[in-house]
Amino acid sequence: MNKIKFIASSSNYIININKVLRNIKSDIIADYVHLEQKGITIVTNKVALSLDLQVIKNKNYVKK
Repeated sequence: MNKIKFIASSSNYIININKVLRNIKSDIIADYVHLEQKGITIVTNKVALSLDLQVIKNKNYVKK
């Protein structure tokens, strides 16, 4: 994954993640994404439920 491209697109990832979380009526809000050596961290306003994480994972917003 190109780090510069990831950072440039990070606000789009947050917008898309929050949109899908709203669609499932979750009270979780993604604040930002952080690229780390071993993966990606999505920081939220509170502890996410496994359903919330599964929805984000299935949508592939930050994998591509």
